Amino acid sequence: MDVIQSSNRQIDKFGSGLHGFQAGVPGVSLATALQPGWCDGVQQELINILRDGGLVPSAATLTQVRDAIRRMYGGNVRSIAAGTTNLTADDAGDVYVDATGGAVTINLPATDAANGRPLPLRFFRTDTSANAVTINRAGSNTIFNGASGATSLSLRVSEELHLRGNGAAGASGVWRVVNGAFARSLSTSGWQRLPSGLIVQWGNNQGSISSAGVTVTLPISFTSTGFVVVAVTMGPTTGNSARAQVISASQINVSSTAAGGASFAPDSIGWIAIGV
Repeated sequence: MDVIQSSNRQIDKFGSGLHGFQAGVPGVSLATALQPGWCDGVQQELINILRDGGLVPSAATLTQVRDAIRRMYGGNVRSIAAGTTNLTADDAGDVYVDATGGAVTINLPATDAANGRPLPLRFFRTDTSANAVTINRAGSNTIFNGASGATSLSLRVSEELHLRGNGAAGASGVWRVVNGAFARSLSTSGWQRLPSGLIVQWGNNQGSISSAGVTVTLPISFTSTGFVVVAVTMGPTTGNSARAQVISASQINVSSTAAGGASFAPDSIGWIAIGV
């Protein structure tokens, strides 16, 4: 698109070569004349934004340029609660999910919903309930989580999940996990999710373990009880040993045994659990 080139333009109005418009002065001069070529250029520049955003020009909608730009850079904000929600290309951006009121199912838009342009979606879970949040693909699209293709993903407590569609259609359409696989909570009792979906959790009991040990609630729940947990003593007594047992997908039991294994011993215990 060129700057205005009418003979009565205001030359260099915005800098060298950046001409602009000037107002007319009654009885003295005319306002800058509009050239058909310049008007066509402005129109087509705007139309191309709409097309790239997957929108059909409509005289009835006066927000299409804004909507198309938001689609392309992910500038929308959406909140979702219990129930099923079908996202569209106009939801590209931040999606805040609160499952306090019940399980949430989110159906993604087709990866080519924006005329073949990549679509960014960023999911943030804001509740701490045990209710499930499931994100489903559209049609024959695939969700690629860094290890393999999937038809759905779970959004867990405290998780931030970033997806980006590749713009392709049908089975060639892929929603790729950009960085949500690295969700984490780096605290004394914390967790880290790896690109493969594997979760590493850790913690310690600052008090003394007595008799049959204590039950520890994991920072986040695994999807099943098929995980591994190991424990070590952290003092103050030397020679003691620690053990850990899986109770459920969200709880473990840790205890300490005196040297020689004759009896339980009071001690502080650190543990690491690995699962999915």
